[in-house]
Parts: sequence; structure tokens; C-alpha cells
Amino acid sequence: MAKGGKAGQVALWILLALLIVGLAGFGIGGFGGSIRSIGSVGDQEIGTNDYARALRQEMNAIVAQTGRPLSMQQALAFGLDRSVRQQLVTTAALDDLAAQAGLSVGDARLAAEIRAMSAFGGTAGAFDRDTYRFMLEQNGFSEATFEARV
Repeated sequence: MAKGGKAGQVALWILLALLIVGLAGFGIGGFGGSIRSIGSVGDQEIGTNDYARALRQEMNAIVAQTGRPLSMQQALAFGLDRSVRQQLVTTAALDDLAAQAGLSVGDARLAAEIRAMSAFGGTAGAFDRDTYRFMLEQNGFSEATFEARV
């Protein structure tokens, strides 16, 4: 019976090793991989950075209105995450429809829109290219990405 017991133990260890290898193989895709989008509408991808940025902006707007700090738990309880996701999905849907229809804003109109944004005003209040670059960098945008969004 000693041989049968030893054979059973070996079989158990082999089975356990196969189970571990199988589970490791199943979960290995998550190691080092990164999620870059929360979804897409047509050809328009909704990036995780866009979602985080929009959520942060909405939280900052509430803080500015109330004058009180807002925790992530409170933002989730208020449904802010769902609201921001819905806004991003709606925008992506409209962008996809515009792309399918071949609609775009002209360069002159885009430049005028960006110059009119108060966030890019220098000390004199007029558009300042250095401030523009700095603000985009601080918010994780390249010029091309920001201009495509506008």
C-alpha cells in the first residue's frame, strides 16, 4: 500500500503543478498590460486619460462651487463617474457621426477658438504660446491631441 500511497501523492503534486501553471497562464496577460481605453463608439476611442481628466475637471468644478473638498468616494456616491462616462460616450458618438459625414472645423476657426480660451492667456490677458504649451503639458495633452479634441 506504500507504493499506491506514494503514486497518489505524485499524481496529486503533478495535478497541483498543472493547476498552478494553468492559472498562471490564465492571469499572465494582466501583468504588464495596460488598459488604454474605457470603450469606443464607432471609430472613436474613449481613452482612460480622457476619462480621468474629465472626472477631475468635474470634481474641481464641484469644489469650486461648494468651497469644500470632494473625495473620490463622495464623487462616486453622487454618480459623477457615470455622468462623466455618459458625457464622453455622447461626445464620442457625435465625433464619430461627424467623421463619417466628413465634417471638420477649419484651421482658422480652430485657431480662433484656442486663442479665445482664457486658460491660455498670458500676463497681459492675450493668448500666449508658452502658456498654451505649458498648460497642455500639465494636463497631459500634446498640441495635436488637444487641437483634435477642440
